Amino acid sequence: MDTEIEKEFWQDEGLSYKRLLEEVPIDKLHLTTIGTKNLEQSVKQLTQIGDISEGINTISTTFEKFIGKHKVSYVLEGKQLVDFDNPVDSYWYEQHQVNYTDKFEAVCQTLKNSELEEDNEWNKLISLENFELAWVKARNNVFNESFYDEVEIRLFESNLDENLQILIDNLVDKLYSDNLFPSNQDIDYKFVKGRSKGRPKQLIRLEEEILAIAILQTIGKSKNQSFYSYQLKLEQTEDLYEDYFPKYKKFLDASRESANSYPKGAVLRTDIQSYYVTVIQQQLLDITIKEMGINSIRIEWLLSKILRQNLSNGHEDGIGLKQGTLTSGFYANLYLKAVDNYFANEPKWKHQLYFHRYVDDIIAVVNNGKYLELLETELQDKLNDLGLKLNQDKTEYYHNISDFLPSTELDTDLDKLNRKFNIMLVYLWRMNYDYRTEFELANSSHDEKLWWNLIKLYQQCLYSLGVYVTETRLSRKIYQKLNSEKLNTKKQLEFPSFPTDDNFIIISQWSSKFQESNRTWIYEKNLIKSQVVNLFKESLKEVREITKFLKEKGNSISKQQKREENIKHRKLQTRIRSCVNKLLILGFDQVWQDIVDLICDPDLFVIRDLLDVIIGLASQGYTDAIKQLWTFYQNGNIATEEPSEYVRAILIESFRFLPILKSEDWELIFDSATLPNKSKVEKLKATETWLYLGHLAKPYVQPQHLQNVVNALKIETITRLKKNYILILGMYNHDLPNLNDFLSDEEKNDYLIKDSLKLAASGKVAEIFKQIEPPRVRQYYNPKQKSVTKDQKYSL
Repeated sequence: MDTEIEKEFWQDEGLSYKRLLEEVPIDKLHLTTIGTKNLEQSVKQLTQIGDISEGINTISTTFEKFIGKHKVSYVLEGKQLVDFDNPVDSYWYEQHQVNYTDKFEAVCQTLKNSELEEDNEWNKLISLENFELAWVKARNNVFNESFYDEVEIRLFESNLDENLQILIDNLVDKLYSDNLFPSNQDIDYKFVKGRSKGRPKQLIRLEEEILAIAILQTIGKSKNQSFYSYQLKLEQTEDLYEDYFPKYKKFLDASRESANSYPKGAVLRTDIQSYYVTVIQQQLLDITIKEMGINSIRIEWLLSKILRQNLSNGHEDGIGLKQGTLTSGFYANLYLKAVDNYFANEPKWKHQLYFHRYVDDIIAVVNNGKYLELLETELQDKLNDLGLKLNQDKTEYYHNISDFLPSTELDTDLDKLNRKFNIMLVYLWRMNYDYRTEFELANSSHDEKLWWNLIKLYQQCLYSLGVYVTETRLSRKIYQKLNSEKLNTKKQLEFPSFPTDDNFIIISQWSSKFQESNRTWIYEKNLIKSQVVNLFKESLKEVREITKFLKEKGNSISKQQKREENIKHRKLQTRIRSCVNKLLILGFDQVWQDIVDLICDPDLFVIRDLLDVIIGLASQGYTDAIKQLWTFYQNGNIATEEPSEYVRAILIESFRFLPILKSEDWELIFDSATLPNKSKVEKLKATETWLYLGHLAKPYVQPQHLQNVVNALKIETITRLKKNYILILGMYNHDLPNLNDFLSDEEKNDYLIKDSLKLAASGKVAEIFKQIEPPRVRQYYNPKQKSVTKDQKYSL
């Protein structure tokens, strides 16, 4: 027998919303109840309530009663007023009733899912402190990447606090939305891997980089991942990962120790073919959720948006891990954890094998050479499960441990030179008591203008000594020493009085006094530079000889001889890179032509930090070097090869650092910024260089140049370029076309466009490059030696 249970007024509606919050991924619901005449009539029919005001209050309290543990908050309640303006020529307007006011009852409530407050991972993620730290790490990584959008970073930082909060608010408001990130914003480019082939990389939006780092800071630090590479740094500094070199050295040392423990054993050394471009995105997502113990459905969804993106630039749909982002290394490491676990725990291998891995560089030591083929087969099987393949060209069997050991040894001669180099420079970072007092006063008083004025003056002093260091690196080096203990007890150089001006005569006098007072140090510096130059030239000569030998006779020599030549070849390449990094600081005067020839050499890819080297050549005044490189990469067959667009882009960036630009140089910048046949990367760097040199470019800018900018703006599809075109037009007070002609609705709400339009209208576009870095960055400087990459391990 059915019994009808008496229900309270609005009970069904309240329970329906409760069910909605619990069964559908909704964090917040905003409800508005308006006291219309129809509602008032329903209330009177269903209840004893005779007043609509009381009826609406009853509805709202019923929600609170039946919504369960979910939270209800009130945005507004009570009697509301609405003002009406009758349209001109309407009936009531002609009856002289221009406007009138009406009153009505209304309640606006927000229903908040209780699970949202219980989601500790999510709440940690969206904290402002987490996003600020993520921004610091993101900017540090971006400025150390092979390609970046400097205007984007500076626009974001021109309104930093608001943009960080907007980023958080957008994340909360657009959760579970398909348009979390601006669409089609990545710029693909081919980073130089060889003269005729490139590695696919992506320049992503700064917001995505910040969010990806914020997620990793939330999910990663609570888990102890015992990897050699990409270990997250626990301290709150601008470095996301622990220093590279100690970890890489540990990887080699452990491999060597394992090999020595099996004197009659054998070694398999290999890596993975096209690793980053073959990662299966869904598997990576599943592995990350499992290995990191993620319990938040919100963070799971966010990770899917970060990791599952269809990449162009030669990737299949659902395949590939972005290269050029700070977090990709961590996920690349995590993806292979199952392979590590298998060879560490599988009974048949557990006591017969040592397995070591540095990302996709794999060294496996077995106690008997008969297991090598089986090991390779099982390793390939495990990689097959992940959609990966061994790189057969780099797979090597070492049947004798003695043959393997040399490949794990560090270059002791280079290591000694590296130590001498760093000891020589540390005196410049240490300075003396008076200099440190000047910097400490600026730092402790938060006087940014004074701090950077001191940095620039001291930078000019170092230039006069033939020591070239950027303002940002010098700032970090000095800050590290200010935070070191007992500096007054350590040996220091004799410094003249700190200069008051960067006048050429004043700096020259400073230089003369310094050199007179520190002859031993000057002698040591010149000696080290001479050693570096000689090592560079000798290594370059030898590496060319080996390259030629392997090219001509590589197929006719023994496997052992070929292996020995390859080990020697890698050692020489490391020496060359190390020397180039040192000469970035000590000066390219004796080797600049060799470096140009090396960059253009079709058979050698040695210099990997091309951006730093090319900017260094320009900053040190080697205009001929930049012009030779431009001519080479602009003309002939090389112009159409994969990496050439990227090289031309960074050459255009280097123009801003040349001592003199001629009229034809300006035309090159203007054309590269606007011509339809130029690549996105070339246009981005050309427009950025134009903006950077705006005050110098003005005499060369003709009306047609600005009309070309307008034309380019109308047809451009990339928001990054549109913002630069807007700023160029604003810099010269040129009228913009109608916004509807070149902006989508999404772009009109994009901070890049909104802030660009605002800055262009203000007439202060030139100030965008005025600030070197936001003041708060310095509080995140690493007080210890800054982490370095694999290619920079023998640099500063």
